[in-house]
Amino acid sequence: MQVMDESPGVVSHLSRLRLTADAIVMPDVLLPAVDNAALADLLRTDLDGEGYFQPANVRLALGRTNRRGVFVVGGCRAPCTVTEAYQEAAVAAEEIASLLEQGEARVDWPVAVVDPEKCAYCLTCNRICPHRAAGMNPEDECAIVYASACYGCGLCVAECPSAAIAMEKYTDSDLVASFKTLGPS
Repeated sequence: MQVMDESPGVVSHLSRLRLTADAIVMPDVLLPAVDNAALADLLRTDLDGEGYFQPANVRLALGRTNRRGVFVVGGCRAPCTVTEAYQEAAVAAEEIASLLEQGEARVDWPVAVVDPEKCAYCLTCNRICPHRAAGMNPEDECAIVYASACYGCGLCVAECPSAAIAMEKYTDSDLVASFKTLGPS
């Protein structure tokens, strides 16, 4: 049997290397690492149904996860070739370099803010946040939103049963006032 690496985009002397083998032993199926669930819980990132980290997502750039600043590439995201892993790593490295060259990360987008007086500590925001930016503060018995992880999608604002969450810079009264100034169309 002869084997040749025919991965798209491979340019090296190894891509043209031909090997003759009597037998090739391959696993029946490639499985994610058994520790992925524990690591995902620690990083507060998503796993797909099979247990791999953040699957390819049209809303996220290659390598990004549902958590801002956390990247996954290569075989922990899905079975892939070495070439694909290098491409993903290059994209992630470029994103990381962009973050680091700024010297500090500033949250300059609207984020959700919790009013502890109104919060019923019901965990709704914690359950529905796709970015896992909502957490619980057991000392004060209220929700907390981590600004650095919040994408400002507003799901928690819409779903909070006690109306304890608002978007910073976009409060309900601000929005109502902006509609009043627009007048009838």
